[in-house]
Amino acid sequence: KAGADSLGFVNVEGRERSIPLERTKEIIEGVGPMTLTALIGFPKNADDIIKKADFVGADAVQTYTLDINELEKIRDHGFRVYRAVSIDIEAGNLEVPIKDLSSFAEISDIIVFEPSLNKVVGGLGLSYDYGSILSPYIRYCGRFGIAGGLTPQNLGEALKIEPYSVDVSSGVESKLGTKSKEKVIEFVKRCKN
Repeated sequence: KAGADSLGFVNVEGRERSIPLERTKEIIEGVGPMTLTALIGFPKNADDIIKKADFVGADAVQTYTLDINELEKIRDHGFRVYRAVSIDIEAGNLEVPIKDLSSFAEISDIIVFEPSLNKVVGGLGLSYDYGSILSPYIRYCGRFGIAGGLTPQNLGEALKIEPYSVDVSSGVESKLGTKSKEKVIEFVKRCKN
């Protein structure tokens, strides 16, 4: 209702924001056809995430794992592919080689840069200097998205480097796992402006 272009559903065992597949399916069935839906996970292989994404009716799969061959399998099955790439925000380094980033960018619809800390990635709510840390890497991507620590207040800094998308979760929560309607509306409004 706030006007988001896409909704992501975390399915990662042990994570606070993980949503059971049955609930994800119910939500996706209620989303209009103009809003993309993505199943987000750390799958062991393409078949695992394909099976889950088919079940919930997602349009896309966002993975933090899997190599080029597995990503191609997902794409060949008809899903959009969002490949998350973690970046150590203390060192400013990607946690994959540049050649892998380039290969991921060729097969993926979008590369999502996600901050990591002590090898933990996703769901950390860590903001960082988006422009200076990501600038060396965005030239390798056709389309890139920014995740990690975004809020309505710091969104403008991320938008300066012209990402294709921005990903928000903790930055619009009233408490862990519970989104604030007002914060979501404000975030989307600032994106659209």
